[in-house]
Amino acid sequence: MENKKMEFTFRNIVFYLSGFFFVGFFISLLLRAKLGAGAWDTVNYNFQALFPTLTLGMCSFIFSGMIWVIVLIYRRELKYLTMLLPMILVSLSIDLWDLVILGDLMPSGLFEQFGWAILGGLGLPFALSLIISSNFPAFVFDELMIMLKEIFKRKGVAGVRIGIEIFAVVLAIIFWLLAGVEMLPGEVSGADIGLGAVSYGTFVFAFTIGPLIQFYLKLLSKTDNKFVKRHTANVLIYALGMLVISFAVVIMLRSGIGLSSWDTLHWSLHKLTGITVGWATIVVALSFTAFITIVNRNWKYLLMTISIFSVGALIDYFNLDLLESFEPSNLFFEWLAYFTGLLLLPLGGSLLIVSSYPAGVFDEFMLTIMRLLNSDKLLKIRVIIESTAVTVAVILSFIAGEKFGMLNVGTLIFTVSVGFIIKTYLGFFEKVGLYTLKSTKKK
Repeated sequence: MENKKMEFTFRNIVFYLSGFFFVGFFISLLLRAKLGAGAWDTVNYNFQALFPTLTLGMCSFIFSGMIWVIVLIYRRELKYLTMLLPMILVSLSIDLWDLVILGDLMPSGLFEQFGWAILGGLGLPFALSLIISSNFPAFVFDELMIMLKEIFKRKGVAGVRIGIEIFAVVLAIIFWLLAGVEMLPGEVSGADIGLGAVSYGTFVFAFTIGPLIQFYLKLLSKTDNKFVKRHTANVLIYALGMLVISFAVVIMLRSGIGLSSWDTLHWSLHKLTGITVGWATIVVALSFTAFITIVNRNWKYLLMTISIFSVGALIDYFNLDLLESFEPSNLFFEWLAYFTGLLLLPLGGSLLIVSSYPAGVFDEFMLTIMRLLNSDKLLKIRVIIESTAVTVAVILSFIAGEKFGMLNVGTLIFTVSVGFIIKTYLGFFEKVGLYTLKSTKKK
């Protein structure tokens, strides 16, 4: 443990707590993807297979605690007692995501598995970087690495770290073999090698986590207290916007009155290809993101992939889990559900714009078209864009044998009203000082 002074600044506290909060999320994604998790996460997963009454968080605490005791015996210094805090926070975060938030939610196919694995593989090093950057107590595995480096008198830590990772993988394999778990028919994925959480991705992750952490630490080193305070509010607004959009899409879907223009396209693609509505949303949005990035010649628009994958995942979460059994019982509640979605969906898009981060992909597409045409006619351009999306959706629906798909009277209402609703929301946010309306005309 390096003798760095802990500074209880807003930046460090936010980094530390948010890092632990998201560590559990990304670990859960990797484990559920079943394409291979981090070395010590495979130990926890496979050990749970041996002792099913334990939770993943408990398993994490058990092995962290063992290493912690070894470090305490070797160091014999009271300052190492502080490592107990991150051990507790990690175990709580893992169980919060695994048992409470995600519950029984699992990827529905190999396509989703790869999506979850990529998101987890990129996100977990970032969450760990937040914790490390805070200079608060980190993980026992880092101290174990330094301890073994001293014991074996090695100059660098890379070889020691790889040795620790290999030991963890071997330990995980032993636990899985001892557990003697037999997979049920259809439970084995295309990349499963029959060793529990250990798979090809485990070895990829072992060699990529270090460079990714270094990359993220370099970015985080440029942040200060003022920067974090300013962006914390924006991140919360952005996250709220994604949550509102996802809920609105599903509540309109359940109403049966009609989806938004773009969601009729997503639904048609879902019916045509068999992928979930959430993944159809991701596929379409990524295509437009590529167009927007190329036209504007600005890589910042690639940040929209964060909201794209998040909204897609949340749509499937609401649709396939939380609201799975929700069906309006009569015409009144159908229209109530529809109008709720009609008001919330543009609100979510407006919140993304207000956050000052890249907005929803279709909102950015609208702004891009306005810049290309040197026009400020937001309502007219939005209606044209929405109508085009509906036309493509109908064509795909007929190809899929679904006639008009989810096109209904509600779609028409949304198409002609969404521009006005967005403009109204942005005007309100401008009045309360959360947003400054900028001209989209070229200078």
